[in-house]
Amino acid sequence: MGNTPEHQPRKDNPVKKESEQLNAAGQMKTPPGFDLKANPVQGRFGWDTITDLLSPVKDWWNSTFGEEAGKGDSEKKEGAQLAEAPVSKDATAPAAPAAPAAPVPATKDAAEKKPDAAALTNIGEPVTDPAIYYVADPKSAIRKNEDPTKSAGKNLPQGISVKRVAASGTVSQIEVIATNGLSGVAVGEKYWTSTPNLVAGEAINDPTLQWVTSNVSATSAPFGKGKASAIARDTTCFKTERVKFAKGSYLLIKSEDGKTFYGWVEEKHVLKAPKDRAANFDWMEQAGWDASKPAVETADMDAIKKNRAGVNDRTDKETYKNALRPVDKGGYIYSDSSRDVKLEVEGKTEIEKTINGIIYKELMSEGSWSSMNTYDGEIFTWGRGWAATGALHLVFAELFKINPKYKTMFQQVGVDVVGGKLQVLNDAGELQSDAKGSMKASTYIKSNTQIQSFFIELGEKKDFKEDIARAQYRAVMATAGKWPAYIVDEAKGTFADNWDAAKVAMCAHLGHWLSAGSWDRIDYSDTKGDMLSIQYKYITQLGRIVGTKCDDDCYVWPSKLAMYGKLGHYGNPKGDAQVQFDGKWTESREIEIKDLAPKGSKKKQNRAYIKGTNTYLKGVTLVHISGSTYRVVMPMSDMSIKNYIHEEAAATETPATGGK
Repeated sequence: MGNTPEHQPRKDNPVKKESEQLNAAGQMKTPPGFDLKANPVQGRFGWDTITDLLSPVKDWWNSTFGEEAGKGDSEKKEGAQLAEAPVSKDATAPAAPAAPAAPVPATKDAAEKKPDAAALTNIGEPVTDPAIYYVADPKSAIRKNEDPTKSAGKNLPQGISVKRVAASGTVSQIEVIATNGLSGVAVGEKYWTSTPNLVAGEAINDPTLQWVTSNVSATSAPFGKGKASAIARDTTCFKTERVKFAKGSYLLIKSEDGKTFYGWVEEKHVLKAPKDRAANFDWMEQAGWDASKPAVETADMDAIKKNRAGVNDRTDKETYKNALRPVDKGGYIYSDSSRDVKLEVEGKTEIEKTINGIIYKELMSEGSWSSMNTYDGEIFTWGRGWAATGALHLVFAELFKINPKYKTMFQQVGVDVVGGKLQVLNDAGELQSDAKGSMKASTYIKSNTQIQSFFIELGEKKDFKEDIARAQYRAVMATAGKWPAYIVDEAKGTFADNWDAAKVAMCAHLGHWLSAGSWDRIDYSDTKGDMLSIQYKYITQLGRIVGTKCDDDCYVWPSKLAMYGKLGHYGNPKGDAQVQFDGKWTESREIEIKDLAPKGSKKKQNRAYIKGTNTYLKGVTLVHISGSTYRVVMPMSDMSIKNYIHEEAAATETPATGGK
């Protein structure tokens, strides 16, 4: 027999013999306090009325037959469990079962009286659980010791370390083992709380070196709680413990030498550290190659391959939160302006500093100093919009002026610049060149992520990043940033005419995008800073250079150069340039270009037809909108579309000759 209450003989209310339950008339005795005449039922039966009537019956039954009579086995077992483990701040072992309480007088007040706290000190079952838990829910209610199903009106601090010592249903009794810098509780104190409020810590034994990918705050407790300390980006560390909960997971990290615990950080900020964490490329082997040599020596090619392989793989998502990633239509893209260095804007006068600052700010909106773009028609673009098909050669020229060592550094990975054109060795040691417009070097780089990774690393390594930024800044200030004197009023030290920051930024950016549209190529002086006049000049003059030439003085912008979309970036407020464009040039047509040149002719004779008709456009510039739809940009002096649509003359039949 066990020693649980249901296995013990009752001492307080033994079952009475049947004769003791009868009155002198041989009838069952009326329960004490029960008098139907004294409790007449008036009106309808309410729940309180029924309770009042039955309470004396319940008390009489218990006093006559014993409290255990009528209970099922599950109720008896539950009663036994509630008597096993006491809830006490200093308790370390279950207390002895409490003695049964004396019968309560059969009155209404006694029937409604709640159990005394002393009678409920033995609650739950002891738990043997070696895990360390953390209070995860910020609203983890402390439960009452005398009745853990009810809240005590206070919450446990989120992030404290605890262990489970007892359990009852879905609630657990916990003991605080570490406050982790939080207030409100003390080590050794015990509380009841809902078990789902707790999450177990997971010990991590991983020798892989990690690094912190953002500037973050490490806290003394998980979930961002407790005392905070700053952890710099790229700090190396090891993971020691993990805690997961509904909103993410946190890691407890320590220093690379293992001597310092940094604290808890969100796991999303911790990744595998890169293999090369040096501030420069001094580890590279010397390769005695340059593009002027007819062939590369085997030893030099081996060194080049080894150097390329030693560069951090910027496509590795386990190391880089923002990795070099492939694009569906081919090529790769990368940009991370958070790693940029800021340069000081120069200028002799206040208005000069103001304009240079506007252009610098506009330049800063174009990717980052280390950006990579190999997915569009420019083939290979590095940094802030410097394309191999455009002015990238100017960046190389400025960089080599800053320090000639950069040319040697490029050669160590099989890249050279000759006459402003890229030259690259493929893995077979064959020279690929951008000379004469072939773009073979850029096309090879587009498919080679090792070389792309080298350019990214060059723009972000501590010893090089400022030089890379400075070379790009100088290149833009020598071209798109080389603004003309007519945009300022030197006497007043202000902008001249209608020029302002928005128009200067637009002209500078458009000139940087396509170098043929820079300040020194287009004279905007007669526009007086008028937004629409500036747009008309740029669109019509660049259309003659980059567009498809049609007969009848008509030019069609290629769809790959999203001129219309570019306008959406400019103006004050942003996008106002496009709004003004839409308000001025409202005519759109679906266009198809037909080559009318005789078969076998080497020279094209294009004509821009309105789709599905024999009418065509002349004397206008067409800007692609979407699909086959183009906006018709007509001269601002004559905005009547009918003056630019012409109908093709009907073909004249040739009289038949010969025959009978």
